[in-house]
Amino acid sequence: MKCRFLRRKQKSSTAILLLLCLHGIATAQDLRLSFHHLSSEEGLSHAQTHLVYQDSYGFVWIGTDEGLNRFDGQYVAHFPPASSGFSSGNISSRCFEDLDKNLWFSTAAEIVCYRRATGRFESFRPPLPDVTGLIAFYLDVEGDLWVKAGVGEQGSLYLFNLQNNQYRRLGLLQGACFEVVADANKRVTHVVAGKLPNGAGGITLTDVNNWKIDTVKFDQTAYGETRRYSSPAKNILVEGDSVIWVGVYDGLGKYNLKQHKSVALLDRTASVKSNFGWVFDIAPYDKTRLLAACGDGLKVFDTQRNKFVQEFCYQPKMPG
Repeated sequence: MKCRFLRRKQKSSTAILLLLCLHGIATAQDLRLSFHHLSSEEGLSHAQTHLVYQDSYGFVWIGTDEGLNRFDGQYVAHFPPASSGFSSGNISSRCFEDLDKNLWFSTAAEIVCYRRATGRFESFRPPLPDVTGLIAFYLDVEGDLWVKAGVGEQGSLYLFNLQNNQYRRLGLLQGACFEVVADANKRVTHVVAGKLPNGAGGITLTDVNNWKIDTVKFDQTAYGETRRYSSPAKNILVEGDSVIWVGVYDGLGKYNLKQHKSVALLDRTASVKSNFGWVFDIAPYDKTRLLAACGDGLKVFDTQRNKFVQEFCYQPKMPG
């Protein structure tokens, strides 16, 4: 049995996290999912969660008001701020995993790395002009950490070299969630930004070679119909070196970098209800299916048919 996780739509004020246990099913069949409730009774250090991330080993990392937690499917390990290097506040962004399987977390003023080989945390305070609102989102093959720094959704992109403690500014970078598009040699070609300032729709795509910034909107459906507005992108999933998926209102947005084509994908089978609101997170399940987290549960999206084909709505158990 394999365990996967999709984040809730916002930081949680309850003690419940949705964990999805995906049983081994043939590719052509529907998925069978079950939900696991995780709370302070099972060892979670605090109910207020700021980050949830599942690493390549299957561990689920949960950032709370009282430090990090690691869930292995059965037990919760707690890493208080003093032992995990977080001295300046709560984790402010989602975690990312580098090529060596190390994990990187960000707070408002520092960056913390969990070294997989030693099981220890290492804290970094980049000597940037603006050290507020740090979001580290990629470590490249040259040892440069890609960091957005700035208050709120405004800021700049810096490359911070971990070896010599030097940095250089690449340019203006707006938004609050970021992913990179890399070539076959793992070198970054574009930075993708979502959660743009003032609730602006779509994403920005920045070419790092010339710093040309393009705005991509998802206001056209697959049938050529125009939506009333281009939904803000709540999250980003990069597939290969050319396909970008984003979560929008009532569907997914897809952009092909090579074809310069964007589309809002809203189709669904009769088993999926017509209106389900924002898609807050996306995760790949296999080569042809994505899992989309919505306010009422999960949707399964078939990338070959370009439609939602299955849904799982969370129903809390009533007391007694």
